[in-house]
Amino acid sequence: MEPNNGNIPWLDGMEAELDNRVVQYLVNNNAEYRKLQNQVIALLDETPAIKELLDECKELQLSEQEHRMYQEYRRLRTERDALERKYLYLAGQADMKPYVQTLQGLRQKGTANGTYKIDHLHLEFWQMEIINHAVEEAEKAARRNCKEYGEIEKRISGLYNKYPFIDSFTDKSKRKEGGTFSKEELQKVSECLALEDDKRYIEQTELYLKGIRDGYALKKFLESE
Repeated sequence: MEPNNGNIPWLDGMEAELDNRVVQYLVNNNAEYRKLQNQVIALLDETPAIKELLDECKELQLSEQEHRMYQEYRRLRTERDALERKYLYLAGQADMKPYVQTLQGLRQKGTANGTYKIDHLHLEFWQMEIINHAVEEAEKAARRNCKEYGEIEKRISGLYNKYPFIDSFTDKSKRKEGGTFSKEELQKVSECLALEDDKRYIEQTELYLKGIRDGYALKKFLESE
């Protein structure tokens, strides 16, 4: 389940290292990320049933309270993952050594006192729009470059169409008070969540690669000026 890496030899097998690097950087430098990470960990410790759901446990049962806790977990994880995606794209650019050297050459073109700082953890609106566009492009690239990605999308869509309760299970706004789910239903939810994780993994790799390509393109553009 690997996206096409464009014959970049050092990329093979380094995804786990990249993920760890991204997480460690954000933990050390972003208070919002640390807060979200701590909340996610606390929820998982407080509600073991969430771990069982994520691990596709076949004998899973979930109370209404545990269901509410899972939806809170999903909300927190979505916010946390958004921060990780932003930095994955920027990490791809930062790993372009010539690109870093180009940025260093621009330092004298910054503020009046000769400094130039890119605060990539607190970006301007227009900068975030660039990254949002990069996320969309990474998803398109995943469809082009990775056959498994398209198959995963079809399987997820099929599960949502065949089992409409999955949507109400994962979406807090659609949850009905007093509703319960059978073991069989929870197994389908768990299957869908595992597929979404696989899909996210491919998207993150493509996003990192796009960061590299965009960094190289910017370097070439600056050199042509």
